[in-house]
Amino acid sequence: MKTVFASLLLFSAMLINAQTSDTLTRSRITTQKYSGNMVQRTYKTMPVTDVKMIVFGDYTISDYSVLSQKSLSEGELNSLIGTNVKVQNTSIAGSGIDPLTFEIYQVEVQKKDDFIYRVFGDDLKKSEANLPETFTVHKTDNENCYGIVDLGGGRIAIPYKGVLLYLTRI
Repeated sequence: MKTVFASLLLFSAMLINAQTSDTLTRSRITTQKYSGNMVQRTYKTMPVTDVKMIVFGDYTISDYSVLSQKSLSEGELNSLIGTNVKVQNTSIAGSGIDPLTFEIYQVEVQKKDDFIYRVFGDDLKKSEANLPETFTVHKTDNENCYGIVDLGGGRIAIPYKGVLLYLTRI
């Protein structure tokens, strides 16, 4: 009789425990869509295989914009003007700059402010870059060269040691 009563008590306890709510399950928080006047920014991206790589070729450094607190001295920068740079599909090399190796993984249309923030971050000396409001960026996997900016008309720009170098096709 004691075993039957103990079994019945144990069965009742298990049944009560099974009916209590599980505290380990998490409820899902859902967000509701904002229906106000919100401006949504979208940027056009293209796979690298669909884009003509018109940025490759021989260039000369024509100008620069110092955008970072940590950059080359003015004398070093002035000595770069007029030097030749060769931009190839996996590298940038020149007589006055250190070589950069990379792989282009995406081509994206970006706004000037977005590009400057992504490259130079909060460490801006000034935000006055000689760039149009929107342009195409050939993004690279090299942490020292975010991307090659296609300015059109045979001009490109590359970030280099806290400076944005402007190059003109030879």
